[in-house]
Amino acid sequence: MSTAVDLGAIRTARRRTVLLRWTIAIASVLVLAGIAAVAWFSPLLAIESVTAEGGGIVDAEAVRADVQESTVGTPLPQVRTGGLAEQLEAEHTAAADIEVSYAGPRSLHIVVTDRVPVVAVADGAQAVRYDADGAAIDTVPADAADVPTLTVASQADAAAAARDGARLLTDIGGRLPGEAKTLAVGATGTFTLRLATEDGDAEVVFGTAEDAERKAQVASVLLDEGHDTIDVSVPDVPKVG
Repeated sequence: MSTAVDLGAIRTARRRTVLLRWTIAIASVLVLAGIAAVAWFSPLLAIESVTAEGGGIVDAEAVRADVQESTVGTPLPQVRTGGLAEQLEAEHTAAADIEVSYAGPRSLHIVVTDRVPVVAVADGAQAVRYDADGAAIDTVPADAADVPTLTVASQADAAAAARDGARLLTDIGGRLPGEAKTLAVGATGTFTLRLATEDGDAEVVFGTAEDAERKAQVASVLLDEGHDTIDVSVPDVPKVG
């Protein structure tokens, strides 16, 4: 005995099931959109406080005050932390990095990381300090730079000299006995470093900033031998005086 199958009823039931699923999906999207819209404009999520840490060269409190002034009262979802961080880094150029993060439903937290000074270019009683990438950090009294001072010949490009000098000092960091005191660059781009060693002052001519690490290795051996005037501009054929 066969059983008749009502194909029309089956198709109708399937259409109803599909329609129900679509209805539920659309309703869910609308509910989520409504919740998002409420959160986007809701004063319940308005920023009330901003905290900050880090810095030293960069005044973290000044950064915090800037952010608080521009964001307090703004609903948290409207604040784009990445874009805000980029804006702050553009305004506070002495910072290597500024991170902005949500710190609760009504607050933001900022972490400031300073650029690290490597060399200073003196101009009279003042000096501009640069980091390892050759980016200018700040201007300080020349006698309080706390990093080697770079003297630039009048015919040389000061910005390029600062960049190359910072790279040279970074590459040779810790490879020479003694403490780097001053660095000078001539019109032809020749760098000369003056050091304070246990045996007294010493002078090392590096030539250009290229291959600085290898030049420093050669100079270190010669300094340990007691030489105080060294030219490693051609590291395979060093000269001593």
